[in-house]
Amino acid sequence: MTCERCQRDGLQPGVGKPEARLLRRAATGYCADCAITAFLREMPPLNELLEVRGAEVLRDPIIQRSAARILASGQADAPPGEIDWERVIANWDLPIAGGKRGRK
Repeated sequence: MTCERCQRDGLQPGVGKPEARLLRRAATGYCADCAITAFLREMPPLNELLEVRGAEVLRDPIIQRSAARILASGQADAPPGEIDWERVIANWDLPIAGGKRGRK
């Protein structure tokens, strides 16, 4: 599978867990890095913090641990270790297709 946003190749498609409310696995869509980016850019107050402080704040281990707790509470298919925060930061300004977007 190729990510529809960053064009990253070699992603393993899958069937998402029905209870996953965040970052559900799919046969097409975004990689985990782009899916978390879409979530962060659309979710107040996270998007407001990132607007003020910039994507560089995502290197902070406290922010990363907070994101891991959000993923756990949303029963995400993607584990926190699957998120490459350096790729998230590097690709931050790539467009997000249509409003909210995650894996189908």
